[in-house]
Amino acid sequence: LRESEEKYRTVIEESNDGILIVQDRIIKYANPCLRKMVGYSYEEYIGSNYEITIHPDEKLKIKDRYSRRMLGENLPKKYESLMIDKNGNKINVEYNVGLIPFEGKIANLTMVHDITERVKILKKLKDHEVTLTNLVGEKTKELSKTIKILEKEIEKQKLTELALNSARIAAESANFAKSNFLANMSHELRTPLNAIIGFAEIMKDELVGEINMEQREYLNDIFESGIHLLSLINNVLDLSKIEAGKMEVQFSRFSIKGLLEQSINFFKSKTLRKKLKIELDIAKGINKINTDERKTKQVLYNLLSNAIKFTDEKGVIGISASIINNEMKISVRDNGIGISKDNIKRLFKPFEQIETEYSKKYPGTGLGLNFCKKVIDLLNGSIWVESEPGKGSRFTFTLPLNL
Repeated sequence: LRESEEKYRTVIEESNDGILIVQDRIIKYANPCLRKMVGYSYEEYIGSNYEITIHPDEKLKIKDRYSRRMLGENLPKKYESLMIDKNGNKINVEYNVGLIPFEGKIANLTMVHDITERVKILKKLKDHEVTLTNLVGEKTKELSKTIKILEKEIEKQKLTELALNSARIAAESANFAKSNFLANMSHELRTPLNAIIGFAEIMKDELVGEINMEQREYLNDIFESGIHLLSLINNVLDLSKIEAGKMEVQFSRFSIKGLLEQSINFFKSKTLRKKLKIELDIAKGINKINTDERKTKQVLYNLLSNAIKFTDEKGVIGISASIINNEMKISVRDNGIGISKDNIKRLFKPFEQIETEYSKKYPGTGLGLNFCKKVIDLLNGSIWVESEPGKGSRFTFTLPLNL
């Protein structure tokens, strides 16, 4: 318990966001990030009234919110406000507020994120909005004239191919911009999400006070939902990195047998829960492969996760590895629900989920197999599936040995 408490205390103390605990309107705790933000020392800040750093324009609103929340009223947990530091300087912040048990009573837990730079950027954008609108209007008129001229030239000189190439370049540029945006936004989303997961686990483990069964159930839901969302964000981030050309391949020599056994152990609890039989078949002479171990593991985990998901209780899952034509060939098979030939064509496309009576029973995002395809392509390999409805599926991928 002591080690666990020290671990979570370290997480809180080193958080990049401010963390504040207020009880009976008195500041009971403020982490180093928040104290640095407002410019007060530990002795000056802890034990003072929580209004000390609230901007005068926001005091009535904050006091009203605090009173209503402590009375049990369900208010929005996330909102923007203003603080002032020790020298009276204004700080734009984003609050994320909740209630926690603390020292035998209910306390107000607030995560404080400094958004001053974001507000400045938005103000600049707003200041330039009119200028940009006028500029876009002028450029649109110029573009309209140019388009008309081009249309006439196309008719005369049959420049259809040039127009198609231009459209393709524009689409590729838009897709590249989209991937860059997703990659950046995923990083921004992971920071508060990690905090949500961390605090849910702290409260679930009763490190800040006892909880009842109903609270534990709700905290488990928050924790598991956070883990699921983090996994989804990581998939989006990895896909965006690949599409934006930012995904780097890190070659290393590792044991393929060790990786397969590690993967089976990772899913051991799930296979035991469904009473699934795992069969591992590694051909003789297989030792090490030289490729990206982390990405190979991600592909294998995705395929194994799907095999477990779509196989009924007491089913069989097989994993095999062999070397053919200087390539490592790895297969994951199951005797689950299977896939029709028409649906196989859609499997490796992003956000594609096959619409069958199984759709609601087996929820997902439709990103896993598309991610596998992108990664295998990045590693100069290939991936395919063999399946038949009602008889299971076999997913196979190959990777160059690069010895």
